[in-house]
Amino acid sequence: MSNSNANSNKPYLGEEVPLTFDPTVFDSAKIAIEIQNTTTNTEVKKNANVQLIELHERGAMLQIPAKSCARGHNLMVKFRTETPKKEIFEFTTTAKVDSTEPQDGGEFDQVVIVFLQYDEDSWEMFQKYFTARQEEIVNFLKAAKGY
Repeated sequence: MSNSNANSNKPYLGEEVPLTFDPTVFDSAKIAIEIQNTTTNTEVKKNANVQLIELHERGAMLQIPAKSCARGHNLMVKFRTETPKKEIFEFTTTAKVDSTEPQDGGEFDQVVIVFLQYDEDSWEMFQKYFTARQEEIVNFLKAAKGY
């Protein structure tokens, strides 16, 4: 029995029923975020539950442990992303805290930061990965709905 997809990178289910989607679409990137508060000279612990909530044009919204920073504080932030295909993107910036809002009963703060100094090329690569990822998901959902 020959396999016509043997040399293809496209996934398949058996010989005659090819999959219509790539299951790796559902794999998520791993994002590690390191934060140093240069105003208070403190660091958010590396094992803290820091999460990227949104990317903005020149900033981001993060969820960080409560009271790690306050409005007006300066931060050094390093984002490290490993894709499901093992590609690594790193982006480091100095940032200013624009706003903080308590979350989860005060355990975390949702923080909006504005990027101040950073490498434009690194920022562009970081954004392109997430933009492409979002487009993959939207295209999959459109295909699933039959649009």
